Amino acid sequence: MNLLVKIHLKLLVLSISILFSSVLLAHEQSISRISIIAGNSSNTISWQVSLKDIARVINLDNNHDNNIQWKEVVDNTQRISKLLHESIEISSLQGRCLSDLREIGLVELSSGNGLNLNANLICPSSIVDISYSFLENLDKLHIAHVDVEHKGYKDSFLFNKHSNYFKLLKNEGNQDDNVLDQQWVKYIYQGVVHIWIGLDHLAFLLILLFSARTKELSKAVDRRQLFSFITAFTIAHSVTLIAASMDFIQLPSWFVESIIAGSVGWGAYLVIKGRKFIDTPTVFGFGLIHGLGFASVLSDLTGMASSSISLLLAFNLGVELGQIVFLLLVSSFLYIPINIFGFQKIARFASIPILLTALVWMIERISDAKILVFA
Repeated sequence: MNLLVKIHLKLLVLSISILFSSVLLAHEQSISRISIIAGNSSNTISWQVSLKDIARVINLDNNHDNNIQWKEVVDNTQRISKLLHESIEISSLQGRCLSDLREIGLVELSSGNGLNLNANLICPSSIVDISYSFLENLDKLHIAHVDVEHKGYKDSFLFNKHSNYFKLLKNEGNQDDNVLDQQWVKYIYQGVVHIWIGLDHLAFLLILLFSARTKELSKAVDRRQLFSFITAFTIAHSVTLIAASMDFIQLPSWFVESIIAGSVGWGAYLVIKGRKFIDTPTVFGFGLIHGLGFASVLSDLTGMASSSISLLLAFNLGVELGQIVFLLLVSSFLYIPINIFGFQKIARFASIPILLTALVWMIERISDAKILVFA
């Protein structure tokens, strides 16, 4: 038993250390968007992609000052154009289409500054399929959402490491039910992924777990209180996720992410203080802000998400599943340490690095320290 206890304690310390040292991983899933309009006389493509992701493939920092200036982007137009052509392969019945980059613009993504690359497609005949290879050997979590408007009908697809090839539907105007089902499953998966790599959301869930106790039951999790917290959090972030995705609410990304970090820090402070814990109304309020954070990622995935309510619901369902699985795993993992040392000691011990990490997140997000500079 002593050996088992030591193993659990070491794993607990290791997990908290990873949380503290992995600040840059919060909200850092790599996402790009592709929009293709194909007609009888002209074809165009628009690719919105994170500048940091492009910098992983192309060295844009010509003067080596650790900042990317707009002039450096312009000076590397040829290389960026080549990257577009190599990353997105669009084929017609008679061969591959050529891309002719005509414009580079700046776009703000949930992960920071990005480039909007607009190009003409020169195709021998009608477009039939699309394949995607950007970051395939560098980032297994990278995904790209493609919207296609082709001869009067619209279609969409999500590229990921398991599926990087998309064939335009033969029955124009009618989407195959199997294709829609596959998309729904992919967006559930992305909701789960977003929770599991979003360390700030996971940290907030930990704070809810540590706060779910009463004075009479201070040595164990109050399951009824935890259920109340999760219900309030779920309802709140679902409301703002839908509202923001349908453009009813819009707030600056840095502000939303800073408040999310603040919610984690405030909750951790209350747990460490050990007297007054976070309550259900406060959880609901913070849940509204977390929902806006979810919406920014969903916006990168689907653009105007209101055009596809089913994908929005699928993503939200994935978020809920991810939360439930995380809490079940953490509860099981902490079972022995809590029984030995007590709930209060474990909660306070774990909340200290969470508070420090949240403070770093807030400083970064308020100062935009992680965003590449344009001038």
